[in-house]
Amino acid sequence: MEAGARAKKRCELLVSLGDARARGGDEPAAREAFLEAAAIASSAGLPVLLAQAALGYGGRLLWSRAYDDVHLIALLESALQALPGEASALRVRVMARLSGALRDHPSRDRRASLSAQAVSLARGMDDSATLAYALDGHYSALMWPETAERRVAIADEIVMLAEQVDDQERAAAGRLYRVIANMELGRIIEAERELDVIVEQAVRLRQPAQLWMATASRANLALFQGRFEEARTLVDEALRLGERAQRRDAVLSHRLQVFLLWRETGVGADIEALIEDAVSAFPTRPVFRCALVYIHADIGERSRAEAEIGDLATQDFSAVQRDNEFLFSLAFVADAVDTLADTRAAAVLYDLMVPYAHLNACNADEVATGSVSRTLGVLAAALSRWEDGVRHFEAAAVHNERMGARPWLAHTQHDHARMLLARDLPDDRAKAHQLLISASQQYEGLGMPQWVARASELAAAV
Repeated sequence: MEAGARAKKRCELLVSLGDARARGGDEPAAREAFLEAAAIASSAGLPVLLAQAALGYGGRLLWSRAYDDVHLIALLESALQALPGEASALRVRVMARLSGALRDHPSRDRRASLSAQAVSLARGMDDSATLAYALDGHYSALMWPETAERRVAIADEIVMLAEQVDDQERAAAGRLYRVIANMELGRIIEAERELDVIVEQAVRLRQPAQLWMATASRANLALFQGRFEEARTLVDEALRLGERAQRRDAVLSHRLQVFLLWRETGVGADIEALIEDAVSAFPTRPVFRCALVYIHADIGERSRAEAEIGDLATQDFSAVQRDNEFLFSLAFVADAVDTLADTRAAAVLYDLMVPYAHLNACNADEVATGSVSRTLGVLAAALSRWEDGVRHFEAAAVHNERMGARPWLAHTQHDHARMLLARDLPDDRAKAHQLLISASQQYEGLGMPQWVARASELAAAV
């Protein structure tokens, strides 16, 4: 066998090995095989195998970002350049996967344009599987707070196409996308229904990446609804499933969920050290900087919180990307801003968030902080904009109750009461007392002792 044929054969075997390892949940070993395959393919001038190796290296989930991986985007770019310029299924797939890998880039433009081009090319082919893959990348590129309704339609098409060709992996992705968008829109029953199907599909696929995704999403829903004991079990189980199959995403989700458990129940490890480490480990994810601001304001580290808010607030909080973590990241900052009485930052945050008052601040496999209207109420109160505050709190109470977000309904009542006491018009104190009693009872029933103490102390003062 000549050298070129040997190189091609070895490359094919390495791609197959990487795929088997990836399906088995061994991401590090899979990437090692794909990297070696890509090096051979690049040297031997094998563009198809280079593209297959790059796609394999990208992992099972198209929405997964590059993080600090120095190879992923470079491999996908090289593969795209090496492939023939005409439309092909492989070219479409590389473009779609690159769109997801670019989600850490501060500009939306390239990933949106690239993914739209991939969809356009795919629609010109008679290939449902390739179109479903392209739409997967397009959804990943468009995970912005203003696109939720549009993304529901994209998710529906992904599921329809995937079921036509019996692509269970892509169908599971489409259903996850339904969960994400429906949760953002407050359609929790629809999200729960899809999540039940995803769990069944993940079990059938027996791929740890999908099992992790399903379990992390279930943990988030349990946190959102105040089922904290169940959430603790699911949070730990998700990390176990994801540690090797989807490690970076699994660790990130785990830390955010542990942070939210601490915020709600007061139980957890040294949360300050954990989140400080996450800030260093995930430099492209400002959500951890926002969580750290909340921690420092909450534990009385005022000077540190003020410095961190000042840093984040540069150019109207441009450091916080307008992606699927944008709204709950700013919700953490808003609560800190309220604690610190920082009216300048409060005004900027209010203007940034008010277009999304109707949404639930969430991401399916990470955390949710309930109706954005609650956060707007907190900011309006910090600015002494009392009528706006009342309007937002009343809307948030309805929204959170309808979603079954019991902790966030209690927080809404607590925050509303604090605003009424600050305003102190006739009947405000009586209304605040009623809200605080209701919040305290809910906190008690949910097992949130530090919040019981806060609400009860305020009620006693009234």
